[in-house]
Amino acid sequence: MVKKQALPFPISGLNLVPKEQITTIENQLQDLKYEFNGNVRMFMRSYSQARSEARLALGDLFDPLDYPIDPAERFSFHWQYVNLAMPGNSQLLSPKLYEREREKFLNLMEETREQAIAALRTEFAELVSHLTDRLGTNGDSKPKILRSSVLQKLNEFLDNFSNRNLFEDEELQSLVGLTRDIITGVDTEILRDNQALRDSIRQDMAEVKNAIDRSITDLPRRRIYMEAA
Repeated sequence: MVKKQALPFPISGLNLVPKEQITTIENQLQDLKYEFNGNVRMFMRSYSQARSEARLALGDLFDPLDYPIDPAERFSFHWQYVNLAMPGNSQLLSPKLYEREREKFLNLMEETREQAIAALRTEFAELVSHLTDRLGTNGDSKPKILRSSVLQKLNEFLDNFSNRNLFEDEELQSLVGLTRDIITGVDTEILRDNQALRDSIRQDMAEVKNAIDRSITDLPRRRIYMEAA
């Protein structure tokens, strides 16, 4: 769920999300936590009996460490928000340490920018490629089956793009705008019944696909490695 709103971040376990989406993400996470805790309670209601059955079935092989009396505390669902800011200041760190931390932070944000741009372009390319493929034909020249979910997923990307385009990728923004112009007002029923329109949109989307593929190829392949803090 968060992945649909987020962008990759170089530190494992962290997701980069637009601040405008935090309230939406928080509400969704709270709903998931409520569902998670409900499942834990259901599990605990039958756990004691299952533990007793395991003790009888295993006999001398039963290990209490594998079946704790109260495992509820081992289940958790939590998250936190981290606000990115320049590390330290000259009053807390020596000038040399401050400059080192500043350089590490700038390197981190540059890698974040590159990964975020690459991730959005790749996700968009996959959606465009899938639609282009489904607008084609099978080996017997019959149109491939086009499901509504194909257009729905692409439209969801287009609708959320402005919030996720944190690093203002103008090249991708242009291609997103072009794609929106191509598919606005189009649905799967129209495409199933109108072969000429289907062929026209497929040709237009193929051009978008070629452009986004080139943009991915042109991305820098630089990888930044930072010393441990």
